[in-house]
Amino acid sequence: MKTRVNTICPGIFPSKMRGVTVGKHSYNINHHAEKAALGCKAGRPGRPEEMVGPVLLLSSPAGGYMNHALLTVDGGRLMGANINDGIRMPEKSYTDEIRG
Repeated sequence: MKTRVNTICPGIFPSKMRGVTVGKHSYNINHHAEKAALGCKAGRPGRPEEMVGPVLLLSSPAGGYMNHALLTVDGGRLMGANINDGIRMPEKSYTDEIRG
């Protein structure tokens, strides 16, 4: 069988879930997605046109020898990720209550 399986792991990009595309090259992104995008090394959400290169690579002969690849297109968010991303811990955490 000659099946190849590759994956693109996107970061924060405009979508129906995260905001509304307004016109061809401008878009609005909701507040939560915008805030999450600040955590990436690029410091902003991705633009739809920045997804074109990885998609073309995987769908062209240039990516013909790639198999089981994970392409992370996230502006560096994965490398800047923190265990507490998106989570607001209470002032008095569960472990403090146990010790207390």
